[in-house]
Amino acid sequence: MKFTRRTSSIAAVSVVAVIGLAACGSATESQMATDSTPPSPTVAPVSPGQAAPVSQAILPAVTVRNVRSGTNVDLATLTQAGTPTLVWAWAPHCPYCNAEAPKVQEFASANTGKVNVVGVGTQDSFGQAEDFVSKHDLTAPTMVWDESFQSWTVMGITSMPTWILLGPDGEQLLRWSGQFPESDIASKI
Repeated sequence: MKFTRRTSSIAAVSVVAVIGLAACGSATESQMATDSTPPSPTVAPVSPGQAAPVSQAILPAVTVRNVRSGTNVDLATLTQAGTPTLVWAWAPHCPYCNAEAPKVQEFASANTGKVNVVGVGTQDSFGQAEDFVSKHDLTAPTMVWDESFQSWTVMGITSMPTWILLGPDGEQLLRWSGQFPESDIASKI
């Protein structure tokens, strides 16, 4: 096969498109972004009322940085006794995370005291994280930055956005990736 300039251009555009689609997760998530119906969350592999293994059930003891204050904090201390915790794994460059941010802010504000929302970001720079939080005026969820990527590794997060709902006692109730299914979360809190 003889390569022409046109063939090379098409190949280059194809590579860029594939990289762009893979940037935030799987093809399933890409499909979810174009589908107007939110996906059903994937139920974690635990029975109702049964605690998930500790490595999945509580926030890990990892030093993270509060995006608004710039201070270091232990991620494990961000749960509130007796209150469910919603973990949102995000990154500033993720278009899905940018699209979901206003919904997360609205949900966290409307459910203050009913659910503790913690956004755990990584992959880019702290400056980009600050810009992300400022751009979306994220004041209700606790927004933290993990430069080490350790929190995502311990929690088994491999794509973004990923959502993990922990019950008041730390049991993992739901885990899913993709669009923010607010009604599914609301039914569990």
